Amino acid sequence: MTIALDRVSQTPILHLGTVGGYTATMTLSGIQSSDELPETPWKKQLDNAREQFDIARDLGGYTISRIWGLASHDSLVVAAFTLHPGDTVEYRTSAEERTMLVFSHANAELTEHDDLAFPYPLPDRSPDTLRRKREAALGYILFTEGGDYSRLALSRKMLYAAACCAIVDSQNDKILSQARKALEWLASGIDVDLSNEIGKCSAPGSTIDAKTAEQLEGSGQQIFEQCTICDAGLSWYSAVEAQCAAGHLFGT
Repeated sequence: MTIALDRVSQTPILHLGTVGGYTATMTLSGIQSSDELPETPWKKQLDNAREQFDIARDLGGYTISRIWGLASHDSLVVAAFTLHPGDTVEYRTSAEERTMLVFSHANAELTEHDDLAFPYPLPDRSPDTLRRKREAALGYILFTEGGDYSRLALSRKMLYAAACCAIVDSQNDKILSQARKALEWLASGIDVDLSNEIGKCSAPGSTIDAKTAEQLEGSGQQIFEQCTICDAGLSWYSAVEAQCAAGHLFGT
């Protein structure tokens, strides 16, 4: 729970959220005089996110939300929550291992059309900006030790993953060129065929198919990622999620 101030009346307002997804809000002066707690102003945002998650995965309305934390600043409230495909024990862990945040006014009477008075500018999360940030991380990995992989301190799996991520997402020619060099180095030192990945370094935006069970055995275990659920190979088609040959989906 958290307490925020109504920016007009300066009245303290209590906001409550639980891991069971229940929410409520009440002015501190009205707690003793009311038998019911009204919904929080951020409940609609939470419900919209839950509904979109449910529809996208065809879960038939079984999606639930869990609220893990609340904080306030001045007249703003932020809630941290996760989404789950059900309420049984096996779904206790977040389906995407991702915590989301919603921001709202402290006062439920203010509409969603009222501007939120954020004290600082919101970060730029446009696709191009996020890609440049990912490219900065990929460049750090691919150019480690100045590109001299004979002194590589990172795992070969990380180097292979960075090269694959560059193929499917990067638009930076230097990073793609270095990804090719990394793959060529891996292929020369391990008895695996990486000709498919090497060829796609000149075709950014390509998809890398999941490896077969035979390719994942032996030397392939040193560089290829496998599903932590069923040990199947993972395909590379996005920088933010991956899916194994059996259909298990993993997000960042």
